[in-house]
Amino acid sequence: VVEIPRGWAPCAHAVETGENIVCPDMRIDPRFADNPLVLGPPYLVFYAGMVLETPRGTILGTLAVIDTEPRTLSLFQQSSLALIARQIVDQLELRTAYRELAALRAQEQSFEARLWREKADESQRLAPELHDGVGQELAGISLLIGAALQPARDSDSLLVPSLEEINRLLASTIETCRSTAEEHGGFLVRKEGLVGALAHVMDRLDQVGGARFA
Repeated sequence: VVEIPRGWAPCAHAVETGENIVCPDMRIDPRFADNPLVLGPPYLVFYAGMVLETPRGTILGTLAVIDTEPRTLSLFQQSSLALIARQIVDQLELRTAYRELAALRAQEQSFEARLWREKADESQRLAPELHDGVGQELAGISLLIGAALQPARDSDSLLVPSLEEINRLLASTIETCRSTAEEHGGFLVRKEGLVGALAHVMDRLDQVGGARFA
């Protein structure tokens, strides 16, 4: 037997009431006496059904044992059958939880991929601001320092070491602007705003022995 009409199923009574049923003899039980499965093949007599109820109160069905002879179950047998029913529900809940967790992880991975794409796109937008904006202004200052450096060298000026150090710091700062733009990009702009993103740049630049910004 693959399936039976729902109206014939002894389990329907347990599902409807939400209570476990142990029936020693279905032939004399008014709930089952006129059941086609009792009156005809396979001539069921004994039935015990334990409700499969989820923690949310949903009844999924029953765990049932049947026989064609009258039987009784001891209290230990009934509690054991009820325990197995709870374990079935626990396994179903666990399977559902794993499935939901897998779906959530897939969503997280999709979200992470989208964030990385956005970060790459925003990097392209922020790079000109950091590199072509701040960086180019610093590059212009570096050119002016370079223009002043040659005459200072020609005249053996005492300013030469200071000008050379300034040029070195400017070159380092320009490179940091470029690398920071590539590393952080617009992700920081979106997250913390342009001021917050530039604050990160300043933190990177503000190293011992390096340039200072206000």
